[in-house]
Amino acid sequence: MVNYQYTCISEYGSERATSSFGNRIVSLEGKVHVAWQDSCAPEPTSGVEDVLHNKPYADYPAQVRSLDLSTGKWLPTVTIGMGQDNHGRPTIVADRAGHLHVILGGHHTPMRHYRSVEANDTASWELLQEFGKNTYPVIVTGLDDTFYLLARHDENCLGTDLFIRRPSGAWTNEGLLVARDPAYTGYGAFACGLAVGGDGVLHFVSDFFESNGFHNHRGVKQAVAAMRSPDGGRSWQRADGTPVQIPARAEDMDLLEIHNDEGFDHPAPLVLSHGCICVDSHNVPHIFYLSHLRLPGEMILATPDANGAWHKRTIDPATMGLPMHRPRGECRGCFVMTGDDGMHLLLTLYPFNDHGWTDGKPIKDAKFDDDQVRVVKLTSLDFGATWSVLPLDPPREGGGIKELNIERCSVNRPIEGRDPYWIFFSGPSRNPQDQQVINSRVYFAKTGCSAQAVADT
Repeated sequence: MVNYQYTCISEYGSERATSSFGNRIVSLEGKVHVAWQDSCAPEPTSGVEDVLHNKPYADYPAQVRSLDLSTGKWLPTVTIGMGQDNHGRPTIVADRAGHLHVILGGHHTPMRHYRSVEANDTASWELLQEFGKNTYPVIVTGLDDTFYLLARHDENCLGTDLFIRRPSGAWTNEGLLVARDPAYTGYGAFACGLAVGGDGVLHFVSDFFESNGFHNHRGVKQAVAAMRSPDGGRSWQRADGTPVQIPARAEDMDLLEIHNDEGFDHPAPLVLSHGCICVDSHNVPHIFYLSHLRLPGEMILATPDANGAWHKRTIDPATMGLPMHRPRGECRGCFVMTGDDGMHLLLTLYPFNDHGWTDGKPIKDAKFDDDQVRVVKLTSLDFGATWSVLPLDPPREGGGIKELNIERCSVNRPIEGRDPYWIFFSGPSRNPQDQQVINSRVYFAKTGCSAQAVADT
């Protein structure tokens, strides 16, 4: 049986420390580099140190830290920059030369692009560019080191912007990639993901969560939809080659799931992928998403065939050995494929009972005792036909297990010969009140000889 070793790499994590649709872990030639958000830090560290709006140093620093696999030792934490608030979280990738790149989300302030001064090293960083005012960045690298970035549009919940940075160039805003339906003027959310195939094709998935109001009548229209670009983001199409006009609506794309009810008012999402998309060695995309429309916590894997028709497999809850537990909605950062086409899923499962569910649908903000929540890792070696399950028992100090985030692979550097690494935090995930500072413990998980929690070394 595979067991995991859990290392606490920070005791100052924010209430969103590891939450991200984008990547948080990069593995390069004997090192593992991890990015997360703290809410405070004991003292300044090396790297780029900047302050926004005269905020103190201890306000939401974006942190990186490296593990030397040859010695098993963790290097000191390095602060790259400061977040505007708990939305200003880092996402990390590497280029073909091994330089690390971190994007900090802006949340009504400019996003910032940092690059490591040395390849495969987090000791020092340089600020390359400030651009946009977007939130929740997702970044991937193409075959030629072109960077593609998705981020929430800054104004009026309009949709998702696409930014592209060609090799040695600057970031350019290509405009809205998906747009809100003008009929819905309330709150909108468009969680999304992007993956690059070995043939260079971009594969995109997006959630659509649209509302008539900002606090009421939310989620009257919800969908999961996909499309692809064969030419580096210049044009987009369905899996069968049908062109898609940009900015796209869910109905223009390959529509995997939709819920539309004008009288509906359920603040918890009922269909969501949260950006869970991967491409296999045959350049075929696979999308994992959750739906509560037909069954509570239905787990679905969607894949197109050679003609562009999408086929869906449902993962049987009995596979997990927990028939009275279901996933509710935390699936961002939970899905990856390794170089051998193994599928890896990390899921948080909750008791299926009257306390947290109504009519088979999750109740938003329902509270569960920590010892009732389960974490499992699912693995499939046959493209989702069958799954093996590994129950996990991560440390729960500080208030439960939050925001599991698995290492994502790059088209230029697939994960080979091992299980993916992952991170999470243990602590409160609510927003702080007034001048309150919330600290959580941030953990790094890797396979080891026994399941245990250790301090950083």
